[in-house]
Amino acid sequence: MARPPVLVACLLLTGHHLVSTAGAIGVSAEDKIKAEAALFKAAEDPFAKLDSFEELNQREKDYWAKESTTTLEEKLQMLSEPLEATTSVEVKLVGFSGDGHFGINLGERDWAPYLEALKGDIRAHVLEGIPHDLAVNMKFYFRVTPAPHHLSGSVQAAIHKAVDEAKSHPHNAAEPTAPVTISHSVVDDLLAADRQKGELAYTVYLLNPAAASHRYLYHGPEQSGCASPLWVGRERYVWVDLTAGPASYGPHSSGAGAVRDRSLPRPEQYLRSQHNNALVGDLVALVQSACAHLLAPPAAHAQARFRPKLVVQVVRIVD
Repeated sequence: MARPPVLVACLLLTGHHLVSTAGAIGVSAEDKIKAEAALFKAAEDPFAKLDSFEELNQREKDYWAKESTTTLEEKLQMLSEPLEATTSVEVKLVGFSGDGHFGINLGERDWAPYLEALKGDIRAHVLEGIPHDLAVNMKFYFRVTPAPHHLSGSVQAAIHKAVDEAKSHPHNAAEPTAPVTISHSVVDDLLAADRQKGELAYTVYLLNPAAASHRYLYHGPEQSGCASPLWVGRERYVWVDLTAGPASYGPHSSGAGAVRDRSLPRPEQYLRSQHNNALVGDLVALVQSACAHLLAPPAAHAQARFRPKLVVQVVRIVD
C-alpha cells in the first residue's frame, strides 16, 4: 500500500526537522544523511509500497494523535512557506583513487568545501502559461564515496576490451581518427549490479578510467541515437564517463540540446595542479545540474488536448 499523501507530507516535514536539529547539535553531514535514509527507508522500500502507518509503534501513533497547539495564525504562516522535499544522492567516484586517468586522487574531503558552498535548493518550476516557481523546494543531500577498487578495475578492463574489439572492426578503418562506439551495457551492467547495494535514493557515478587505446563513446540499444559519454539507468542512477569522448552534436551554433567538446568537465582540460580545486568545482556543478534535470525537472502542467464533441459527416452519393 502506498503512503497516504498527508503522512508523506508529515514525514517530509519531520525529516527536515530531524536533519536540521541534527546539524544544530553538531552531528556530521554523513550522519544526517544516514538518519534521513533510515527515516524514508529508501533502500528497503524505494517505490513506497509499504503502509507507513502500519510500521509506526503505539507510542508514535499516540504522538500523531495529539491535538496541535498551533494557532490559526501560525498555521496560515506555515501554509505560506514553501514545502521542502529532501532527497539523498550518493556520488560514487570510480577511478578517482589514483587508479584512473592521470592518476587523479579525490575523496570526500576534497568535495566538502564545494558541497557546503553549494546552494542545494531547487524550486519547482511550471512552464505552461506564465512560467513561475511553485511553493515547493527540492533539497539534495550529497554523500561522496569512493568506489571499491575491484569495481574500478572491472569497469576499466571492460572498457579497454570493448574498445580494442571495436577498433579492429572493418567499418572503423575508413575513419581511423574518429572515436569508436561501444555498447553502454559494457559499463551499465557492472554499475547496475553495484547500485543494488546502494543505501540512498539515487546514485550518480563519475567514471575516470585510464585512457583506452583509442577514443570512444557509448551507443544505446541497437546503436540508436547519438553516441554519448553518459547514460541514465533504469534503477535510479546515472553515470558519466569523463575519459570518453569528447562528444559534439546538436544545433550547429547554439540552442537547446547543443553538446560541445567542453560541455562536460574532462581531466585533460585542467592542469594537474587544478585537479583538486577547479576540476572538483566543475564536477560538483555537473552533479547538481544532473540532479536538477533528472530529479526536479520543470512541470509542464499542460492540459490534455481532446475534443469534447466529435461530428462525423457522412455523404452518401446515389444515382
